[in-house]
Amino acid sequence: MEQYPLLKLIEISKRIGKHQILSDINLEIGHGEIVGLLGRNGSGKTTLIRTIVGLVKANKGKVIINGTNLNSDFERAIQHVGAIVENPEFYTYLTGYQNLQQYASMYGNISDERVEDVIELVNLVNAIDDKVGTYSLGMRQRLGIAQAILHQPKLLILDEPTNGLDPMGIREFRSYVKTLCEKENVSIIIASHLLREIEDLCDQVVIIQSGKIVQVKQFKHHDVSMKKVRFELLQQEKARSLLHKNGFSVEISPNGVVLELKKEQIPGAIRVLVNNGIDVFSVNSIQASLEDAFFKILGETSHD
Repeated sequence: MEQYPLLKLIEISKRIGKHQILSDINLEIGHGEIVGLLGRNGSGKTTLIRTIVGLVKANKGKVIINGTNLNSDFERAIQHVGAIVENPEFYTYLTGYQNLQQYASMYGNISDERVEDVIELVNLVNAIDDKVGTYSLGMRQRLGIAQAILHQPKLLILDEPTNGLDPMGIREFRSYVKTLCEKENVSIIIASHLLREIEDLCDQVVIIQSGKIVQVKQFKHHDVSMKKVRFELLQQEKARSLLHKNGFSVEISPNGVVLELKKEQIPGAIRVLVNNGIDVFSVNSIQASLEDAFFKILGETSHD
């Protein structure tokens, strides 16, 4: 087991003139995690990403990558990072394979076998010998990811990677990201506006507003033994009193009550109600979506 987080941000602050872009950002990302970075335009997402990869220097704070301080030993720290900060750029008159070879030659220690493995990983085997000028946007994104992971980084950073992709392209992208995390054990930071895609992909989501982290929401590593369940019924006060006497945590809600309990406790709660003359019309699990959390935090209303 790793002794330290893969990425650790300590009190990162960035000011440009009179504008405070980032304020005291603290964040830890573990090995093999997929992390979403969400925020409005101008919230500081891109500046934070550029700070992590060394394109922007913070006025205060530390960026620690795989145990190495980015400021004091840039080359050693940045070797663990692959990134697509903007749309990937290639020599369009060269083939996909030639572009990857060109990039691999900059490192000098990337084998042909590694190049072939990466091509297969991003599913470009059938198109790798075609000129990049003939590639669709989705294929270029896949080639960009291939290029970014050639040197086997421990951290992959993707800034708005699904911009311009159609639904099929987004679905393919999601599949590649999951495969990368599993097969390469790479941690991935994804900055995106697509809340539902982030929710499906990520272990945790970091919401940033006005240069500050306002929430870190966990998805896959939190305790899921307890859940909130809504019971649709009419006699709310009587139901709350009965359930409370039987040890349940209960809240009144429109058209019913909400309980926090384990799955195996649901039949017992139903029996308490029915045996005391309270009809239960439906029982539904409540799971707050990332969209709900995002708009609640930003003080806005979600509209379809």
